[in-house]
Amino acid sequence: MEYIQHSANLGEYMPVFFQMYLKVDGPIDLNSCSDRDFALFFHEYIHFLQDLTTTYGLTQCFYYGEYIQAAVNDIYKHDKGEFTVPIRFDDPTHHVKIADIITDTTMGDCNSDANEFNVVNVVPGFIDNLPIDCPEISHIHVVDVESREGDFFSFGAYAIKESIAYIMERLVTKDYEHSPEFPYCSAEKIVECVFPELGKDILNVLALCDISLMFSNPAEVFYTTLMQLKRKKYIPNKPHDLYAQLKNAKVGIHGNLTDPFSHYKMVAEEARKKFKSYFYTNKQHELHQAYYEWIDRLFDFSIKMRINEPSYLLDLCNDGYIRYNETFRSLVNNLGSPLIRNMKQDYFSIKPKGISGWTNEVMKSVSQIHELLHDAIFQCSLYPWCVNSDKEKQGEPTYTPINPTVEICLHKPWERCRNIDLCPFAILWKNWGLAEYIPKKKNCKYFVNNSL
Repeated sequence: MEYIQHSANLGEYMPVFFQMYLKVDGPIDLNSCSDRDFALFFHEYIHFLQDLTTTYGLTQCFYYGEYIQAAVNDIYKHDKGEFTVPIRFDDPTHHVKIADIITDTTMGDCNSDANEFNVVNVVPGFIDNLPIDCPEISHIHVVDVESREGDFFSFGAYAIKESIAYIMERLVTKDYEHSPEFPYCSAEKIVECVFPELGKDILNVLALCDISLMFSNPAEVFYTTLMQLKRKKYIPNKPHDLYAQLKNAKVGIHGNLTDPFSHYKMVAEEARKKFKSYFYTNKQHELHQAYYEWIDRLFDFSIKMRINEPSYLLDLCNDGYIRYNETFRSLVNNLGSPLIRNMKQDYFSIKPKGISGWTNEVMKSVSQIHELLHDAIFQCSLYPWCVNSDKEKQGEPTYTPINPTVEICLHKPWERCRNIDLCPFAILWKNWGLAEYIPKKKNCKYFVNNSL
């Protein structure tokens, strides 16, 4: 997985698992934090919204759930005891492999960070020598961009997501971090090259980006829609009018056609099921019930907003300065925030109004297990959080200490399943029926020897 990383490494967002890193000293208080910190939070928060309110974002959530389910089922095929990681699926017919190739191709370039990016040519094409065996996918359309500086970039979903976040950051925040033109200004630069009249209102670019994320190949939709608008010489009276493109479009699903909103809702419901499948407890029902309530809040609100107010991002921009922005306030009240990590390795979050108990803490544990299975990373990044939790809640009569240790938590966290006081990682590991399985790293092509 590629982290969506802010320029100068001031912030990162981890798609699918609802986590962000902010280069700040303490918790974010939106009522009193600096303009700089608010802008940083806002930029990463937009990526959180993209996970929930776009078809592309929810498809990625579903894909990662498919990997986790397939990996755990693969472990079950082994006798109890040791199994090797990383677990990868290289069979070209395997659905996880197919999803990986689709994601890698449609995501485009991620980490070029070109300070200047002046587009001189946009070249649509396709890749047909895909390393997968899937009759429904013979090729994937791509959009390559040539810059005046002599560089070539693959314009994809990553650049589109960053274009949205950076446009909005500049419109509604103060003291924001200035970022490299690729990927952060890539959508604007392409519109400037192809159909500059449309780009005179930057909200037209924002709308075009947002619309394209409602499809499985955002870059293809972005470019083809842009060319259609150019041929028709269509400039909307207001940017909201561009969302008529969604109402008029059709999406092909298993040989049938449907509208993008129905497709979005279908993908959202499948992703909701994946999220709920991560966590269930036989004894402490209040734990998973709180998590389910949180998931339902996120999905119910996001679906309703996208279908009833498809241009909500434009409304947010039109509401002005973020500290007094009622649209943004409503979003945070209803959705809360991702799990936030600061420079001191403290974790905190903003809970949705009326929601308590375990919420995005569960997703942090899921992402940790994903890292173990997919990348053979044994060190549990929850360790500092568990240490701080024990310190903060020490002396509370109803609190059972987790008692994290360097020896176990940073080298073999699955052994926590042997304890009565289960940590978040151990709760899921045991809940998934993995308590008697022991991961072991294997030497393979997925590892690079960095020793001198």
